[in-house]
Amino acid sequence: MMSKTKARYIRGTHSSTAQIAAFVAVTMTLAGCGGSSGESDNSGTTPPSAPGTPQVANYSISGTVSGLHGLSLQLKSGTDTVTVNGDGAFVFPTSLTSGSAYSVTAVAPFWTQCSLQNQSGTVRTNVTVTVSCSTPSATSTVFASGLSVPDEIALDASGNVYVAMQGSSQVLKISASGTVSPIGFSGLSIPNAVAVDSSGSVYTMDSANSLIKMSADGTTQTVVAAGLPYSDAIAIDSNDDIYVTDVNNNIVRKVTSGGTVTTVATGVPSPQAIAVDTAGNFYVAGNSGVIDKIDANGQITALGSGLSLGLGMAVDSNGNVYVSELASGAVKKIAPDGTVATLATVTDAGGVAVRSDGAIYVGSRNPGIIYLLTPSQ
Repeated sequence: MMSKTKARYIRGTHSSTAQIAAFVAVTMTLAGCGGSSGESDNSGTTPPSAPGTPQVANYSISGTVSGLHGLSLQLKSGTDTVTVNGDGAFVFPTSLTSGSAYSVTAVAPFWTQCSLQNQSGTVRTNVTVTVSCSTPSATSTVFASGLSVPDEIALDASGNVYVAMQGSSQVLKISASGTVSPIGFSGLSIPNAVAVDSSGSVYTMDSANSLIKMSADGTTQTVVAAGLPYSDAIAIDSNDDIYVTDVNNNIVRKVTSGGTVTTVATGVPSPQAIAVDTAGNFYVAGNSGVIDKIDANGQITALGSGLSLGLGMAVDSNGNVYVSELASGAVKKIAPDGTVATLATVTDAGGVAVRSDGAIYVGSRNPGIIYLLTPSQ
């Protein structure tokens, strides 16, 4: 390549020997440097950009969340997922280049709706997304009707509903499809409480103040504890221990499956409803205007305020507590931070139970209906 260039130069000019030598030197220098183009050299690599080449800017996707009231929210952007625990700020770990499209979505807990401002678009600078959450009202549908003064409600692991029927002195089992069948208790008198343990055995309390158990197959009835003070509610924990309210003495007792009775809380004003969460905390509603949360050490934390006497109560896996108020008929949700929201109003509200997906069953003692509550869209 170099010799051909030299030959053409000699034939086409009358330059001196010094000029020819200078041209050859320049040609050799260019050949050794790979020329002035940005193409790859013989090694297959591309030479680095010249100093001063503009760098591509990266921008963050971040924002704030409000209205969670102690709950957790999952946010997604591309392949990134972040979990926000309570109100506060968030930032996704992956930054994006200018001109990239972005889209942020939220996976909210049940009974929480979230709106996102600046949710999607094209990145030109750092992006700030504002997430505002709130509790929706409930849509109510009739699950079962024609019942005789339904009081407390419980669920088993398969989603069947159990109802203590004061008017007919029965405990009924209602399948998810609505099929009603009585549990074979004998000699019950005005049962006002019901619970189901991990094996499917059903427990109730009646006017004789006895805690009675029916085996899961419906063949064996056992008195677990007799002579207990008047109780309006029972609940079962993950160890199959039964918590029983003592309305007149402001006490909560625990009864083991073997019948051993111990006092686990005192000074709880007129405890009318009780529920237990998966961590072993139990919650009591009375006439104090709050929900008392009691941990394994007996430490009491007050949740909510301004509540009237509640007859039914349940707690979900997120720590929300649901209670029905006797006087107002309001079904209320108390968030983990104690914030109270009214979901619906039910005439003569009674028992409450919450499904694993967050949907709520609530009884109307008169006219004898069980409603299913789900969030309004």
